[in-house]
Amino acid sequence: MPPLEQLFTLEIEFHRRLRMDAPGVPDATALHTSYALQSGYEPLLRGIGRVTAPSRDSYRS
Repeated sequence: MPPLEQLFTLEIEFHRRLRMDAPGVPDATALHTSYALQSGYEPLLRGIGRVTAPSRDSYRS
């Protein structure tokens, strides 16, 4: 799976877990940062490089 697609998948999972495990949290910034660090976002972001509108749109199928 390409890095950008992995990142999208992780984001979907984060928001699913947030809705299920911590509903009503007013500010999820700290939770998201922790999840991102634990899930390995950093190498994914480096691997993605610059995202353009056409490359982003190619994942909308």
